[in-house]
Amino acid sequence: MSIIKSYGEFWNPDAVDWRDRNLQGSWRDDGVTRENNFWSAKGIYVLYQEFKPIYVGKALANSSGVGKRLADHLTDRLVARWDMFSWYSLSKPKKTSTAVALAGGRHLTTEQMVETLEAIAILITDPPLNRKRETLSGAIEVEQVGGNIRTLRSYLQELVDRP
Repeated sequence: MSIIKSYGEFWNPDAVDWRDRNLQGSWRDDGVTRENNFWSAKGIYVLYQEFKPIYVGKALANSSGVGKRLADHLTDRLVARWDMFSWYSLSKPKKTSTAVALAGGRHLTTEQMVETLEAIAILITDPPLNRKRETLSGAIEVEQVGGNIRTLRSYLQELVDRP
């Protein structure tokens, strides 16, 4: 079990429908691709400039989720200083609608909490001396929806994955 229930990494802000408050992502569930709007997801987010983390924030207030907090940074002191973002949420995508579930209580062991915090820190900072790529056990990785978005990271991953 993990405190993180869904996450998206290195998303392109140009593919977000800011006007309609739509942070659209897709995920796989038992072989079926589903789409949800993660605008109201609660958790943390990271702003990057050229793959370098420049800001970490939280989205926790009842009146805002990850989408609202990211939208705020389109007009505040961080405007034009970030070109992609990642988010890590306590909210799980609903299977019966396109929304996300409210973040509920968690009963985790100290080991589970520490492992999750370590994984998030490694995913955000990508330290050069860590040998393995971390995963968030039990969390749903969400891919951004919104056209053919190609980041440097996705291109490099394709090269690594080639036989």
